[in-house]
Amino acid sequence: MSDEGQNFKLMLVAMVVLSLIIAAGTSYFMLQQVGGSKNQTAKEKKSITKLGPTYKVGDFVVNLANGQRYIRLNLVLEVSNEDIIEELKKRNPQVRDAVISILRNKQQNDIKTKAGTRDLREEIRRELDKLVSEGNISNVFFTEFVVQ
Repeated sequence: MSDEGQNFKLMLVAMVVLSLIIAAGTSYFMLQQVGGSKNQTAKEKKSITKLGPTYKVGDFVVNLANGQRYIRLNLVLEVSNEDIIEELKKRNPQVRDAVISILRNKQQNDIKTKAGTRDLREEIRRELDKLVSEGNISNVFFTEFVVQ
């Protein structure tokens, strides 16, 4: 009986030690992952480019193509230089008309995904870029975007 009791105690000690080693290894691994995420975030912050001059086009409320839904968005353009802002201000009716024309041809399914929103941004950028004579429109930002 003493051999069986001794073996049981030895096995119990071995299981406790093994559990502690596994717990320590898991904790170390998790801390490395959290630390790695912080380092990656710092690298990502460094890769963000500086924002250029911006022009606030304004709010839009437009019926979508199916007529049952509408989109409400606020549009801001990033441009390559300050001169373009003055040109866009002069051409504001053309800018707004171009955006409204693009939006009226969209259906909810066209813009409900991330890819659809990205495509809408690019389409607006390309169309408005045609309206400026020098420089270009670098980016299109939606500061509000609601489909109902």
